[in-house]
Amino acid sequence: MIGEHRVSLTLHRGLRSDELPAAWERAHLVMHPVRTPGGGDLPARGSLLAIEGAELSAVRKVDGRVKVRIWNPSLEPRTAQVAGRAIELGPAKIADVEL
Repeated sequence: MIGEHRVSLTLHRGLRSDELPAAWERAHLVMHPVRTPGGGDLPARGSLLAIEGAELSAVRKVDGRVKVRIWNPSLEPRTAQVAGRAIELGPAKIADVEL
């Protein structure tokens, strides 16, 4: 890997494996509130993408299609639901789903 790279390290003691994703988010995903005027034709509340049984890692557009990356943070296999589709995920497994 040629070029400059940055590495961030955070240490936490006494965490269970199922607590790791939330600890990572607290350490690395600092959110800054932003006020916007709103508007548009979408409802004021709701979700455009429903995900259950897995953690969302990324949403991106590839060749005009939406690709969602999910992962299973647990030590047990799970069946995740992504936009109504069942996705089988093994322990700590990552999956890409095209919508």
